[in-house]
Amino acid sequence: MQRDDAEVITMSEVYDSGESAPIWEPHRLGVFGFISTEPLTAGLGTESFVRAAPVEMPHLLSESTVDAGLVEAIDILELPDDFIIIPGCAWSLHRSSLSVRMFARYHPDMVDTIYVDDNSRQAAALVRILWMLDYGREVDIVPFAPECTDPPPDAQAAVILGDRPVAIPPICFDYQIDLVNRWYKHTNLPLPWAFWVTLHHGPDGPLADQLRQAANQGCACTRAMASYVACEHDWPADLAERELAINSLYRTTPALFDGLNELGHLANLFGIISTPYHARGA
Repeated sequence: MQRDDAEVITMSEVYDSGESAPIWEPHRLGVFGFISTEPLTAGLGTESFVRAAPVEMPHLLSESTVDAGLVEAIDILELPDDFIIIPGCAWSLHRSSLSVRMFARYHPDMVDTIYVDDNSRQAAALVRILWMLDYGREVDIVPFAPECTDPPPDAQAAVILGDRPVAIPPICFDYQIDLVNRWYKHTNLPLPWAFWVTLHHGPDGPLADQLRQAANQGCACTRAMASYVACEHDWPADLAERELAINSLYRTTPALFDGLNELGHLANLFGIISTPYHARGA
């Protein structure tokens, strides 16, 4: 579901990491605004952030609204070759996540219709893949906007991502399912979620260097950062630390690109994308 506007936010401060921020030429960067992506963006204090839903990012890049943007892995699989993955930094989830959750009224093997956050193509793709792997059957996906409304009272299950699974979880559900953990049990691989992507800047130019240095700075202080940003995102500090320092990874590795290749293989196998994919940028 395409949003009409993107909220522009100018960041004037860098989170305190014990280091001063380098001086960079300002760029416009497309970001999600989730607590989980703070380590990628906290060091970009002079940048102009365009906060938008993940489904909007390929369009924002195509229209040159942003110089670089965080693009979901499922969209990476189908981007034209002129879109460039910035090597060295990404957001992936390892073994578990509090940011990608399904809430259900019944045991998952009894669920055949799931309301899924319409801000994310990846959430819907992950659900379809897991239901085929776990139960060998298709599941009906109903898009809904969790920032505007709760799932209806008769919904069997709902998938929500970002801050809301912790900050404002839906009520009256008996089960909470960690979808990332289910992915890991099937693949033994991290689940890539978002990469920095650019259309008009090179993979090793000033912008790419800036994004990598910010990610390195964020990775060096995830535990301290968690306590700093938890209140802003309405997370308990201990859960924020768990998500940033344990559940999330912020560097690209061979295992991460293996995870991207596996996501591409399964998405193609189950008819979610139309062409086979081999990860670029490793």
